[in-house]
Amino acid sequence: MKRTVLSLGVLAAFAASGWARTIYVATNGQHVAPFTNSWVAATNIQAAVDVATNGDVVLVGDGTYPLPTTVNITNGITLMSMGGPQAAVLNGRGLVRGLYLNHTNARVEGFTIQSCLATAYGSPALAQGGGIFAQRAALIDSCIIFSNRVEGYGSDWEGGAGYGQGAGIYAASNLTIRNCMIYANSACGEGGDGWYDMYGPGGPGGNGYGQGGGLYATGPVNVENCTISRNQTIGVGGNGGGWGGSPGIGYAEGGGVFAVTSAVLVVNSIIQFNLAGAAIQDWTGGSYSRSC
Repeated sequence: MKRTVLSLGVLAAFAASGWARTIYVATNGQHVAPFTNSWVAATNIQAAVDVATNGDVVLVGDGTYPLPTTVNITNGITLMSMGGPQAAVLNGRGLVRGLYLNHTNARVEGFTIQSCLATAYGSPALAQGGGIFAQRAALIDSCIIFSNRVEGYGSDWEGGAGYGQGAGIYAASNLTIRNCMIYANSACGEGGDGWYDMYGPGGPGGNGYGQGGGLYATGPVNVENCTISRNQTIGVGGNGGGWGGSPGIGYAEGGGVFAVTSAVLVVNSIIQFNLAGAAIQDWTGGSYSRSC
C-alpha cells in the first residue's frame, strides 16, 4: 500500500509540527480516552471521532469493526486506516448506515465499507446513502464501497412515494471521490399501496424510485480514478386500492451513477455492468471525461 505509507509519512510530519493530534483505534486497544497511542486505543471508531477536533487524524488499525450505529463525523478531521481498505473493514451488518459526514474538511481514507443499510418509511420515504451519506465533506479516498443498500418504502394507505438513493454514496455537496471501488450496491424505492374502499374505487398506489446504485450526487462532485461496477437500482410501484385504484409506477434510474446536475464530473473512471431494473444503465446525468 504505497499510497498509505505516503499518507502516514505526511501524518507524522504534521503531528510532529503540532498541527494535528493523532487519535488511535484498534480492535485490541485498552480504550482509555483520549486514545493517544496504540496501546490505549479506542476499540470503536465513534469514541475516537468524538474526542477529535478540527485538524486531528483518527488512525484506525487493521481489523473488522462491526458498527453498532452510524459513525457520525461533524468536524474537520481525517479518518484514516493504517493498512488500507483490504485491512480495515467497517461492517454495518445489514443494520445501520456506515458513515455520515457533515463538515467541509472531513476526509475518509483507506477503508472497506460494507453491508450497511439506510431505510426510510413515510410519504415520501427518502432512504439515502447506505455506505456513506456525505452532507458536506472534502474527500473520500482509496475506499472500497461494497454491498450496501438503501430501501425507501412509501407508506401504505396514503400511496406514499418511496425513494432509494445512493446505496454506495449519497453526495449532497462539494466532494472529491478518488481511487475508490464502488460495487455491488443496491438502491430500492417502493411505493406504498393506495387506500382501500370496499364499496368503490380506492386510492392510487405510490411510485417507487431507485436512483444511483453506486453514487447519487446532488451538487458539485468530482469522481477521479474510480471503478463503479455491478450496482443496481430497483423501483417498485405500490398497489392501487379498492376496485379501481391505479397502481403506482416503478422507476429504476442510474444503476451506477445518478447525477442531479452537470456539476458532477467523472474523470478517468470505469463505469460498467450496472443495472437499472433489468437493463444495463451505467449513469444518468453528469459529465464524463476519459471514462468508460
